[in-house]
Amino acid sequence: MNPKNHRGRVSRSSVSHPDRSLTSRLTRLSILEPTTREVGLRPVRWSLLALPLIAAGLVFAVREVARVERVLAAEGSRAQRVIVYEVRPGGALRVPIEPGTDVFRVVVHAVKKGTLSATGHDTRLILAAKGKKGARTDEVRLKAPGTTARVAPEEAALVVGDPIAVNFDAHGLGAGELSIALSSIADADGVLVRIYRREAVGAESIASRPERLGAEGRARLAHSAGEVDWDELDADEQTMLLGERWRRVAALPNANKGVAAHAIALAGRHPKELPTDPDPALAAWDLRGDERIALIARGKTRVRARSEADAQAKVIATVRHRDGRVDTIEGQGEVQVDVPEDYEAAIELFRSTPGALSLRASDPSKLERVVRAAGWRATQGRPVVVKAGAEPIVLRVSARRPVPRDARETFSIALDARITGGFQAASTISSTGAAGAQSTSAEQVVPLRATRARSIYDRYDVRDPDAAPTSSAVFHVLLPASATLSLTPAEGTLDLSLAELDPGADPRPVPTYPIDKPWPKMTKTGEPEWGGYVARRPSNYAAFESAEDGRVVMRLPARYVEVKEPETKAPTFRVKRPEAADVIVRHNQIFEPTTVAFEIEVPRGEPLVLPVRAFAHEKLDLVARVDGDAPARRDRGVAERVTTARSLAVEDEVRTVVVLGDDLPPGKHVLTFTPPAGKKAWVHLPWTAKPRLPGAPPPDPHWIEGELED
Repeated sequence: MNPKNHRGRVSRSSVSHPDRSLTSRLTRLSILEPTTREVGLRPVRWSLLALPLIAAGLVFAVREVARVERVLAAEGSRAQRVIVYEVRPGGALRVPIEPGTDVFRVVVHAVKKGTLSATGHDTRLILAAKGKKGARTDEVRLKAPGTTARVAPEEAALVVGDPIAVNFDAHGLGAGELSIALSSIADADGVLVRIYRREAVGAESIASRPERLGAEGRARLAHSAGEVDWDELDADEQTMLLGERWRRVAALPNANKGVAAHAIALAGRHPKELPTDPDPALAAWDLRGDERIALIARGKTRVRARSEADAQAKVIATVRHRDGRVDTIEGQGEVQVDVPEDYEAAIELFRSTPGALSLRASDPSKLERVVRAAGWRATQGRPVVVKAGAEPIVLRVSARRPVPRDARETFSIALDARITGGFQAASTISSTGAAGAQSTSAEQVVPLRATRARSIYDRYDVRDPDAAPTSSAVFHVLLPASATLSLTPAEGTLDLSLAELDPGADPRPVPTYPIDKPWPKMTKTGEPEWGGYVARRPSNYAAFESAEDGRVVMRLPARYVEVKEPETKAPTFRVKRPEAADVIVRHNQIFEPTTVAFEIEVPRGEPLVLPVRAFAHEKLDLVARVDGDAPARRDRGVAERVTTARSLAVEDEVRTVVVLGDDLPPGKHVLTFTPPAGKKAWVHLPWTAKPRLPGAPPPDPHWIEGELED
């Protein structure tokens, strides 16, 4: 076909975009090639007929763009142009959850055509995420600002409020989708939303990042995280941003029909408003009495603490080392601690007189972050309620009591755990090993009691609080499927933090030590970097969110504490010595191959700490499991220690302990050790052999009963 003789006609469907701004629609129209239609028998270029209308529209478009450009120019590099999505009450915005996403930051602006009240606008959002590995839903109530000092919308008819951000935890959900629905907003048409996902920055990049970032770089870093300005972030949030990278997330193209997009100019504070401290502090604390700042630093970095408003005050740093050594460094007005490269130390800072103590570091990325934990403030009239689903759960409850900051005495933590429902006939194992069935009670009440003193390290995350939390008392509650747990303080108020054991978590790494080295002197407080327990909220969280004092946030710094070698419990157990060439002898001790299963007699009502020695010709990780893939736990109740699979790092011969917790019913349980595929390892469990008469022949392989040696 000859192109010259062919007059092709292109038929274009008329597409209407009523939600687009006038600028975006006219800009799009101005770059389209002319559309050909037939009027009678003569082709007419419709766009030529529309030229006067287009010209008039472009005048308005240029005015709108120029308005935004003036704002951007006035703010210089501290301003940015961003695209936001409009969500109205009853509507929702859907975005993808990419693999590896652990946190979303959702930035919200109130929006209205006409006048936007300068007072805050009560807003209710529903954030629902569904991934391949799980689902999570949060109801968020916030007060969207009505001030408009830092936002200039592209469309003159819109009034857009300053931003407010909320975080949504998507850790462990896997790839999927996040829905952001607007349930309601007071005195506004809706909200404008932008979304960011968090990625981790590599260790090498973190080390050099502070040196590369100037003032403008820090401002851009805050912008990329959805914040207005770096200087408005507190020290912990600034440190967090240095170790993370935030990426914008676009809406799903085929799942958001009718969702309008807008452009706004977002500006930070003017440089004239910024402080000009040549030696800015990372953070400052108002210390009273014996309170201390605790942190863990990994070198190379220099940590400095300064007493504010009192240069004569003595500043003391207590440095704790892994080997148990403790150094004390003092200075007048200021003290500094140098942490060598590739070294970790715990530092505690305090001052001789009450007042503010500020913290500085040559490399802030080397300081371990303070952990924030949510506490649900329970009272007798407002208990914490947790409902189990179709599967039983293990719930970790950390209880703290709010007490005066100058308190010296100890305080009782009294909590009643009431388990109801989940009635069923539970299969159990008796102490003689015979399987049987018993009916579980439809209701069980367990008193949880402990005594704790005020913590000198932990803080409530509010300004100038008059109260401090006690050290935590930790309880583990076994909750059967479809049951309900009610946690009620016996007196006063208690702050309860909840975490649920993930049955699909990887084996918990536990320390192992060479047999010729002493037991470690110090250990780090808090949960190791395992992730087996996942923080959760109560089933009746709405009763706490709606109350003024229903929810508190606590800052819990990690530190070193002295540790004693665990006291091992000697159970009665049987080990069948097979006639196998894989059995080896080291230091007159028999090591069985990991193909052998060990039958352990667990006592009633107490955890069992079992000493273990392991050997391998090559470096490997050995996984210890009790009762196969899942421990045969009790149906319900409270446990001091919880049984989980453990990962043991083996290099030559090491020693460690394996815990069989009191969550197990008394009786026989099977302990196995599994090396990586194709690898070999051996383990030794101490025993006392039965004596035999002098001159008697060695016994045939048989079951050996005995008690563990010391």
